[in-house]
Amino acid sequence: MGEQHQVDAGAHAGGGGGGGAGSAGSSGDNGAHGGSGLQNSILGTAYYWAAGGGGSVYTGSVSGNGGIGGGGGGSATSGGSVGSGGGSALNSGASGTIGDNRPGGAGGANTGSGGGGSSWSDPPDVVVGGSGIVVIRYPI
Repeated sequence: MGEQHQVDAGAHAGGGGGGGAGSAGSSGDNGAHGGSGLQNSILGTAYYWAAGGGGSVYTGSVSGNGGIGGGGGGSATSGGSVGSGGGSALNSGASGTIGDNRPGGAGGANTGSGGGGSSWSDPPDVVVGGSGIVVIRYPI
């Protein structure tokens, strides 16, 4: 598990959005949006791949959206709004969910995109966002 940090309950800072392959996640008072992935037409159609997941929020705000390319949306505690999953991918990312101890939306299957941040939990390592993998086939 990653490091755990004590956060002042009065801070209510939004979680950070994951960096996608093509850009860094954005930041702000709400949950940050995940970074966009890179566009590639390896399957014959131009899709985005390896996007970042959206950040979560502590309370009463808006979670970040998943990045273009299948990033998962961030979850939020009750009173907040969840982030949407990112599209323009082989498979879109899932939106986040509402409630305490809820995982973020999963990254789109077979996109290599990250999942969204989980909503507030106690203890803080109860849930994690989803993930994706990239499958690349080359003709032989």
